[in-house]
Amino acid sequence: MATNKQSSVLSHFVSILLLPLNVTVIIPALLLFFFHNSVGWGVEPPITILVVLIGAIIMILGLLLVILTIFQFATKGKGTLAPWDPQEN
Repeated sequence: MATNKQSSVLSHFVSILLLPLNVTVIIPALLLFFFHNSVGWGVEPPITILVVLIGAIIMILGLLLVILTIFQFATKGKGTLAPWDPQEN
């Protein structure tokens, strides 16, 4: 029996806050805060800019992938990323 389930914006927001935000933002931020780090792995300044730029591009592409994934869950799957509100088959 197919149901016509529609997930709310709040359910998407909660699933994003609890799952991918913790892994992609909060935990790395805590690691950077509590452990010594150096931007660019300690390479010389001209190369540091290149390393940081490549890292920023990879982060933007990853964010785009997360957004597209959430959009697919919401539109095609009629669910969220959260296991308590799964997509339909």
